[in-house]
Amino acid sequence: MIKFVLLCCLRQCVTFGTAVIWIVVEVVLVLGFSISTLNGQSMACAPMLSLGLSFFLFVWPLLTKHMNFIAHHLTEKEFHARYETMNRLQVEDALTKSMGCRQKCRNLTQFFCKRNIPKSEILK
Repeated sequence: MIKFVLLCCLRQCVTFGTAVIWIVVEVVLVLGFSISTLNGQSMACAPMLSLGLSFFLFVWPLLTKHMNFIAHHLTEKEFHARYETMNRLQVEDALTKSMGCRQKCRNLTQFFCKRNIPKSEILK
């Protein structure tokens, strides 16, 4: 419950370093509690489950962020450059606002399913 509140609800208040320290402390606590039960199966499963949930809560925001970049056919650097320019000019980004669901799906499919092999410069 504490992990959910810290990593999901208070994401803006908790720094990355604090979250990592909390995860390490939690794994040590879980391992200590599982050792106190003297059950071999719980000693192996409890820390793995704790780390698995923590990994999911860390990875999910990064995964959604980068899937959004792929859907808009942008790199992170291009996104930040466009964002800074739009803020400086006080206008909205027409490319990202006008892109429909069909184009986003097409971009995702192209990224994951089509292999782009560049032409060789040697074999001309």
